[in-house]
Amino acid sequence: MAPEAAVASAFRGTPASVPAPVPVAGPAAVSSVRQRGHHVFLDLKLHDIPNTVAGAMQSLHVVEPAIMTVHASGGRAMMEDAKAAAGEH
Repeated sequence: MAPEAAVASAFRGTPASVPAPVPVAGPAAVSSVRQRGHHVFLDLKLHDIPNTVAGAMQSLHVVEPAIMTVHASGGRAMMEDAKAAAGEH
């Protein structure tokens, strides 16, 4: 079984929203979980300068997460840039 399929199968029978271990499993695993009908929660707690967090948000939207987290201690500008970068995805 491919690693991403193994991760996705681990969520079988769980609630519709699942936390996805992207740094461990990778985007293919997240896509596999989504293909099985789950909503993905990326609890990454992004925290960096506003431009870097905005870039991360844009890059991560390709796995179509239902929810992503940023760390509030990054400040208002970082959170606003993250929100703008996420758009309506």
